[in-house]
Amino acid sequence: MSLPTVGTPHYRPVARGDRDETLLSPKEAGCGEGSDTHPVSYVPGTVRVHRPPAPPEDRMSTQPDHSYDPVPPQPTATPEALRAAVAQVAPGSLAAFDAERAEAVQQARAEVSAAPLRSFTGQWSVNVAIARHPARANRLRELETLASSSDDIVQAREAIAEIGRILDAAFAEAGLKRGDA
Repeated sequence: MSLPTVGTPHYRPVARGDRDETLLSPKEAGCGEGSDTHPVSYVPGTVRVHRPPAPPEDRMSTQPDHSYDPVPPQPTATPEALRAAVAQVAPGSLAAFDAERAEAVQQARAEVSAAPLRSFTGQWSVNVAIARHPARANRLRELETLASSSDDIVQAREAIAEIGRILDAAFAEAGLKRGDA
């Protein structure tokens, strides 16, 4: 028995990623008694007949694929969420995060105040907001180096102004106003 083709009553295409599948009854797929065919997968009442993926040129689209966003979301301002984000975007900063967190907890206990923890989470929320965008983080480091080493006052001021814009954007992403962290 041959497989149903487009236009026949038993043909039902199903999109599955980068391959086409056709759902057939076991009898339609030739899996009944006396058949020596072996379908790729079987779901009671249907058989999935897999076709090889289309060549890459056939899968190309004129529309950009926005399904993958390489920038992780800004985490909530809790120590646990921030630590998970730091582990993802700046794993080299985990030791500093843990040390500063321990210091903030100790200070909060000594002062019987939540202010040190709020300051800690605010500061690290901004750090994560910067680190989530690698190009922005790299640019910030370049500007900091330029501002600290430049002999040209105009160039240093321009670098400092751009640093301010980067920090403004990071504070906004963290949901803070400058001066809050």
